[in-house]
Amino acid sequence: MKYAGLGLVAALGCGTGPSGGGDAHGVTIIASVAPDAIIVYRDGDGPWTATTGAASPIKFPVETGTYTVAVGCPSKDTKRVDVYELTTADLQTVTYDQDCRSAVASVGGTVSGFAQSGPGQTGFQIRWGQDTVWYQNFGGPASYTAMIPLGTHDLVATRGTSIADRLMFIRDLVLVSSITQDFDFADPNAVVLEYPQISAIGIGRLGTIANTLFTSGGTKISLGIGTDHVSVVPAAAMGQADLQMLSAAGQVGVGSTLPVYSTRHVSRVAPTMIELPPPIQEEPIVVASIVGSSTLLEASWSPQPNAAAYGLHAGNWSVHASPAVLESSGMSLPDLATVPGWDATLSLQPSISVDWDVTVATGATLDDTLRTFPIHETEIRNSGWVGRAIPQ
Repeated sequence: MKYAGLGLVAALGCGTGPSGGGDAHGVTIIASVAPDAIIVYRDGDGPWTATTGAASPIKFPVETGTYTVAVGCPSKDTKRVDVYELTTADLQTVTYDQDCRSAVASVGGTVSGFAQSGPGQTGFQIRWGQDTVWYQNFGGPASYTAMIPLGTHDLVATRGTSIADRLMFIRDLVLVSSITQDFDFADPNAVVLEYPQISAIGIGRLGTIANTLFTSGGTKISLGIGTDHVSVVPAAAMGQADLQMLSAAGQVGVGSTLPVYSTRHVSRVAPTMIELPPPIQEEPIVVASIVGSSTLLEASWSPQPNAAAYGLHAGNWSVHASPAVLESSGMSLPDLATVPGWDATLSLQPSISVDWDVTVATGATLDDTLRTFPIHETEIRNSGWVGRAIPQ
């Protein structure tokens, strides 16, 4: 299975365990597809140290039992930062599986085989890794051009806009220079997607259902979104390590802050029923402030039953915290703008207000909740709140 080498791996804890262990009081960082990422880390509340993914494996000692790792990708069109606030007792392996590579080559060609009628057949998307190129089309042949990182990829094309009805794989494409790759959805090898009815228990009138395909070669592609039907890949077309993630999300009412809830069901064969967790009535406390050229957030929340992980999200920042960290100190967007080696353009820029969401994940392990690319069948339930804060 190729997922295991996709990202940043922090080997934590006591030196034994299913992942092979690590140093007794240390963290090891590996960034296999993020050589251009900026990585900063610290032990407890100590000073920050900066490096890059190209320097992996990176090892540093942890004497306090708690540590923070922040990974920023300044080379992507959509910049993002992921922060991990954990203890050395939480996990032996934490996987950061975001792609951050700046060396690219051009891939382009023609796309044909559009139906004259049918739901959602007015466009197509080409996907590799976590990036996509999307085109609208109205029935005739089209062309595309994409800049794709050098390396090995699964290139996936789907026909359709909000609803995909055809899919084509180019698996294990080794990209060392610019190439031409055409797609014809009328080809007999094109996968005809199924469109079953999905029962979502507890979704509410404002809810939606979506399905996402994760290929063994590290590509993530949306197959569509709906309210009671969604496109799925037939079992016969799934690769041995491919997974589908059927997700359902809902919200309660409208307002400046409101509870949200969702379930992500990961399996090879998409289920026909999915159940959402109940909304949480207690609202978290989120405080925003402006320090220099950055917007910072702090979030606190009462411990939630059966919590595996907590999340704080705002703009291009995501903070992931273990229950032990949240219960002792809460979650926060750290001030990294002045850390030597950090890219200040990754900061959450000051604004009149900032939209946020705070979530708790249950039903899975902490390791599973931290992965962008799932590695096995599981079900993750999220409950939380969304809101807007006015920086003080």
